[in-house]
Amino acid sequence: SSSSSSSQKIYYPSSNGPFFDIAVVDEAAQALEVATWAALLKAPRAVLAGDHLQLPPTVTSEAAAKGGLSRTLFERAMHVYGSRRSEMLTVQYRMNEKIMKWSSDEMYCGRLQAHASVAGHTLESLLAGERE
Repeated sequence: SSSSSSSQKIYYPSSNGPFFDIAVVDEAAQALEVATWAALLKAPRAVLAGDHLQLPPTVTSEAAAKGGLSRTLFERAMHVYGSRRSEMLTVQYRMNEKIMKWSSDEMYCGRLQAHASVAGHTLESLLAGERE
């Protein structure tokens, strides 16, 4: 496994062949395309994991952004293949369902659900757990 930021270290070894059976790029929707390709070139198969509806990569140069650097390979793949090659994970484990509802309705057509273990979490219940 490799993070996109460390992929350059494995991209320039002495051998030219692939080194992995599969490349898994997590947070691919936030990774610059060049960094993603660096990891993908070392495996014949790949999985891009991420959410193109969340934060994009950080590109500080306006010229680079206008030139397309802010568009990720993940975003490009979603545009070309859409649901034919992607799978949405519909259960989230991070927040109360009332907080989650807006993003579920506005960004994910109401398909996002809160897992029962977090659906009713409140700040009070979380703080009470810390005291125990």
